Amino acid sequence: MFVGLGLGLGVTPPGMTAKALPTITVSGGLITSFSRDGVAYNQITFHQSGSWLVEGVAALAAEIGWKRALGAGAATGARSTNSIYLPGPGGAGGLIDDDPIGPLVDGTYTVEIGAGGPAITTAVNIANQGSDSTLSHPGGLVETATGGGYGAISGSYANAGPGGSGGGARAQTNATGTNTNFGTGVDGQGYRGGTANSSSTAGNAASGGSGGAGGPGGNAAAGVAGAAGPGVELDWLAVPTIVCAGERGILLSESGIASEDKTLGSGSRGALSANVGKAGDGFLFVRVRADQVTVRMAA
Repeated sequence: MFVGLGLGLGVTPPGMTAKALPTITVSGGLITSFSRDGVAYNQITFHQSGSWLVEGVAALAAEIGWKRALGAGAATGARSTNSIYLPGPGGAGGLIDDDPIGPLVDGTYTVEIGAGGPAITTAVNIANQGSDSTLSHPGGLVETATGGGYGAISGSYANAGPGGSGGGARAQTNATGTNTNFGTGVDGQGYRGGTANSSSTAGNAASGGSGGAGGPGGNAAAGVAGAAGPGVELDWLAVPTIVCAGERGILLSESGIASEDKTLGSGSRGALSANVGKAGDGFLFVRVRADQVTVRMAA
């Protein structure tokens, strides 16, 4: 009678040992515990390269599900001191946030976090590409999020860079027409940049927006800079967060205005006669259920 009652209440009978949960041991990341809709989760965040070791899954008769979002480093907009060209912004880093390929398995997962393009404070007529991020699974599968494409300006950078999301097109103040020198994005990771509007009426010239993981950069119109390509909200995190957004283009009237540093795979704006901010570094977010696996930091 007492044994039957114990089993019914989920109590381990004398002489028997409860089966331990599988474990994830994290190196180089951060662990955040939270609950949503009555379910407890552990979130693992990587802002730098690191790894995690999964142990004990093979001993179970059930699969361990997980979610992940891998973002690449974004690109910068271009920097120029020549008012003939209005620089394009940098594209967002590529984002991989669909369902993971298969459940978690035993072994080591390794992540390499790509850097965003560095700030530009002295050189002119250049822009910086973002770097790829990779997630290597046990067994050899490697997922790669592609770095963002730089914004267009002139010379070797007359065409915006392709990338996870593409850079925005540059505009000219000594020509008329639509500039289509935007960068393209990677299918499933991001979108293209927007076109620019060139005009010999200087106030009408405007550069295009850069692409984001949630949509393309906006096309510029007369006197209206192209809008930033939207990012993607990761609403399953402990704190829902928008990542991998593009940036808007600029107008001639914004000469001398520096662009801001960015985070989480988002591109920075171009600047005329001013500094260009650093683009956002890549990242990896992983979420697992706390009742399915124990998560701990490496000693």
